[in-house]
Amino acid sequence: MSEKLIRVYKKQDVTQIKPHLMIYGDLSAACGNCNCLDVKLTDTHCPSCKTEYKYISFRNVKNHIPKIYKLIEEKPQFVIVDFDDYQRAMGDLKAQSIFK
Repeated sequence: MSEKLIRVYKKQDVTQIKPHLMIYGDLSAACGNCNCLDVKLTDTHCPSCKTEYKYISFRNVKNHIPKIYKLIEEKPQFVIVDFDDYQRAMGDLKAQSIFK
């Protein structure tokens, strides 16, 4: 079987993603809810605010493809969110709140 990673677009409320998002950088991860920097990819909850992670976003997806494959195998309950799409949606929300 030749299973590959592909993007699938789905309408999501970004305000529902943010409190349950882990943002993975080059070496470590951060909590999207409280910005705690001591998060490990294996964590299911934030060590600081205790939020449950449902979504994971990678700042540089191309560098973490092997980790993503492993994550999909070990933790299929997580939804992988494109970081650029997430940032763009959060920026739109901030802009809308300024003009209200």
